[in-house]
Amino acid sequence: MDMTCGILLKDGKVLISEEADGTVTLSGGAVKTGETTAEAIVREYKEESGLKVKSEKLLAIIENFLRYNNSDYHQHIYVYELKLIDEDSQLPKLTQEEKMLTRWIDVESLDSIDFKPIVINEIIDKYVNDNEHKIMHIINRQV
Repeated sequence: MDMTCGILLKDGKVLISEEADGTVTLSGGAVKTGETTAEAIVREYKEESGLKVKSEKLLAIIENFLRYNNSDYHQHIYVYELKLIDEDSQLPKLTQEEKMLTRWIDVESLDSIDFKPIVINEIIDKYVNDNEHKIMHIINRQV
């Protein structure tokens, strides 16, 4: 299954999502049939946070090997750099539909967050601290 997520920076803060089970990640979700990964992240951000964004560039591809409900999965996660279309957009809100809380967190506090998958920490750190922004290919095995 292809997934997508994005890094959105604003005023020294990164937008993160917290799911009902406490899992912390970047906003994003599944890519629908006929949709590009760049289109999916724009749609997912609107659904989850109410924010209108545009995808700037692909930052990383994660090959995520995991076990869920006694089954093994091989998932691809496409991580994008995002920009707000409207800089005056309101902060994200809790959506009743997905039971997910989106909130801004200071870049300096990112080391204290246990993102899922854990390689998200590495991608955000490289994005914030490296101006080259070369595409990363990361293999993450959780099985």
